[in-house]
Amino acid sequence: TLFYEGLYQYLNTNGSRYRQDVKFFDNNNPTQGIFASRTGAQISKNEYQGLGPEKFNAMEDLRADLAEAMPYDDARAFAFVFIFWERFGVIQDELIQNLAIALAVMCGIVFLLIYTLPIVTAVVVAIGATVLDVYGMAYFWGVQINFVVTIFLLIAIGLSVDYSAHIGHAFKEAHGTAEERVIEAMRGTGPPVFN
Repeated sequence: TLFYEGLYQYLNTNGSRYRQDVKFFDNNNPTQGIFASRTGAQISKNEYQGLGPEKFNAMEDLRADLAEAMPYDDARAFAFVFIFWERFGVIQDELIQNLAIALAVMCGIVFLLIYTLPIVTAVVVAIGATVLDVYGMAYFWGVQINFVVTIFLLIAIGLSVDYSAHIGHAFKEAHGTAEERVIEAMRGTGPPVFN
């Protein structure tokens, strides 16, 4: 009880700048203990300027260090930038999951509309090549995976299935040998697709 009374007096005199950082259960009776408290800290410049995964790892390390130092279940490390750093821990898994779902749906729709396995396979390969191309360019340009790249990759699936499916459908509907069908498909749907 002496500690809480002394702390209460300190917060109301010399330590008044810390008054907002300590909340007692009862301000009229500080001997009942502290309800909540907070303290400030800064993340070093080196950790702040890293790439996405490094920022996420720095945030997770800070949380782990706090959990080790403070045996309380409700001790939390928080900073405004953590809102943005949190995404780097889940973006890769979310991207893979969303790409898999989008590719599976597109493959199913293409199969239902074209229903000729060799043509469906060619369309699916074209879609996969487009996604791989966009992802590969992002990698070689040094672009880190974020929500913008994720959106671009998902849009690439939608755009590539449109073009590929039109050419595949035109090939299926054309008559003649395989070469004649390719020429007819490219003559009929090629210019609008490539435009």
